[in-house]
Amino acid sequence: QQTLTVLRAEGEYAQSGTDGEQLAQGRTNEQILLTREGRVWAGLRSDAFYADGVAALVFQQAALIQHTSMPNVFEQGFNVFEGRNVTSIVLELPTSALGQGVIGVWATTSLHGHGMSVQIERIGLPLIQPFFNIDDERSEAHNRRQPREDREFGRPRVAEIVTLFTRLAGTTESPEAYGQAVADLLLPDILHYRLGTPASFSFATLNGRRLTDDVADVVLSLLVNSPLSDHVGYDGRIQPHFPYMAAAHTVTADEPTVLARAQAKAQALMQSLGQAI
Repeated sequence: QQTLTVLRAEGEYAQSGTDGEQLAQGRTNEQILLTREGRVWAGLRSDAFYADGVAALVFQQAALIQHTSMPNVFEQGFNVFEGRNVTSIVLELPTSALGQGVIGVWATTSLHGHGMSVQIERIGLPLIQPFFNIDDERSEAHNRRQPREDREFGRPRVAEIVTLFTRLAGTTESPEAYGQAVADLLLPDILHYRLGTPASFSFATLNGRRLTDDVADVVLSLLVNSPLSDHVGYDGRIQPHFPYMAAAHTVTADEPTVLARAQAKAQALMQSLGQAI
């Protein structure tokens, strides 16, 4: 077990990640109550995400390198996250603790302990990094930026990628205009949520996100301006009670690793398409 501290910081105190009012302190793998209502849990759980990441990579590379649209790569539907565990932080707060109206949410990871803290990762909307920042240089830049900088530095890339995918798919007469519109929709990379309303990351609205929402289908469809599914659906792993994410998957000695299964899937997929991996 490791120690866990929850801080609430506002204004300039929120910039460091190490300052603020302490709301809780405890250890991982234990439910900890906050002093201002709410609770937190952190530890290893079953990964709640689901998507055919292998087919998405092949689909992406076909467009970027071969300038070909290959929606048929998703026909088999392989959940690359099945059997995978992830270190999780689950923070549950009353709506009153978050203010009113629409809030913007994102998470960062920073290194502390040797001089100034360094932000090394950032996430808001799902799947922004895998589809728009696949090379190390762009990914690194995105991780170190603040959301207020996204439209200046990230918008051209998002518009370029969406323009390419829609041009190859032939789904709009104005790929460039559509690409600009999607870039405006997705940036800054923040998950917006109207407090007190049902969360839904869907074709109809981007209002927060439930763990059961099929975000892969939503992002793929946005990319090509047409309904596109990876044929991987929610598998029922979410629990109805706190901390909601299912217990960690136990790996047996003879069970292939997640990476080995993904590699085998990629090999089979490429062979079925008649291409060399």
